[in-house]
Amino acid sequence: MPISNNISTSVNCDPSGSGKPVASYWPGLRYYLLPKVMKLKFEHALVALDLSDSAEALVRSLSYFRQFDTERFTLLTSLPVSYAGVFNRKKRQQAQNKLDHYRDLLKEEGFSANTVLKFALWKSHAAVITDTAKERGLRWIVMGNRGQNSAREYFLGSTATEVLHLAKIPVMLLNVSPGKSNDTSAALEKGSQRALHHIIHPTDYSEASTHAFNVMKQLIAHKTKSVTLVHVDSNELPAYVDKESVLSSMQRIKRLKELSNKLTYPEHLKVYIEMPRGAPAKEISRVIKKSNYTLLVMATRGKGHLNDLFGHSLSYKIARLCKLPILFVPGE
Repeated sequence: MPISNNISTSVNCDPSGSGKPVASYWPGLRYYLLPKVMKLKFEHALVALDLSDSAEALVRSLSYFRQFDTERFTLLTSLPVSYAGVFNRKKRQQAQNKLDHYRDLLKEEGFSANTVLKFALWKSHAAVITDTAKERGLRWIVMGNRGQNSAREYFLGSTATEVLHLAKIPVMLLNVSPGKSNDTSAALEKGSQRALHHIIHPTDYSEASTHAFNVMKQLIAHKTKSVTLVHVDSNELPAYVDKESVLSSMQRIKRLKELSNKLTYPEHLKVYIEMPRGAPAKEISRVIKKSNYTLLVMATRGKGHLNDLFGHSLSYKIARLCKLPILFVPGE
């Protein structure tokens, strides 16, 4: 009798208490210690902008980030080397004027905001982004993904991939799909507004995944109605049922249910589990497409038995395939 390729079930969780507050660190030291701290704060975000047409739409979508307990934004633009010369003073002023405009939009929404304009003289744009976050002790990074302006790098996979590689704090990628400006703005606004409605979280049970899971637990609020936990089995599907394969499937169900039982808040939360077999990137993308998920939370640099599941190449594949907002959480 053939084994089913996928197993899906749901578990309702019981209410319980909350976690302990995170300790305070000096900004630079905190940046390096954050991956080891289970309780993170998201009150101050670094927003990387390329000043393209999509940038203002991204900034306007940040008005919904109060659901992440975000109160302050640092808006960063890193200009190419050619803009650093004296003869490009006008372009630099234009970039600063745009940043000031975005800052004022956020202040109108009641946020605290400041701007940073830097030049990528001896380093990549991604290095400028992560170094700025480290220098200022910021808690997470927000940037666009898959923009239509090929002359800029922020909305291209190269910069996003390098940021994921370098960052020691969570990185949120917001989908900026090619298309009309109004469509992009509406999609960003809708995605940000409903980000915590139904969270999907792939896990390989590694230490990195455990950390990402704990970050996800922190994000779950009254607006979160559902969470789906996904574990991909990369082993080939056996042709027939035998004792070993049945025990293996039962163990996978048990481990995901044990994980789901740790999601104890809020009281109304529904937890579902998905256990597909196959190539991790393909299966995670397939699961995402079959339901109305609103946020993907996953680890990078995982070292579980699916040792490539959360490698940088797969993280990039997921970022390119997934149209959801994605929160990447670095492991140790």
